[in-house]
Amino acid sequence: MASKRTTKTDDKSDDFEGLYVRSIPERRCRAGFVFDRDGLGIALDALTAKQVADLEADPLLKVERCSFPVDQDGAAE
Repeated sequence: MASKRTTKTDDKSDDFEGLYVRSIPERRCRAGFVFDRDGLGIALDALTAKQVADLEADPLLKVERCSFPVDQDGAAE
């Protein structure tokens, strides 16, 4: 899902907003997810406001707001 992400400034109507989260230590569990150094992309629609706040406030995670492209079938690429 997160292999082709763009920054928020590249906003396209067929993209969906999300977070790309990487762990600073080898592994970190937070907000019901497990993160590693490679990172994980999550759609904002799949997260509550509290989960987003918890992820962004965690000093052991690098959190980046981004957009994920959607293919012609409507699935994330």
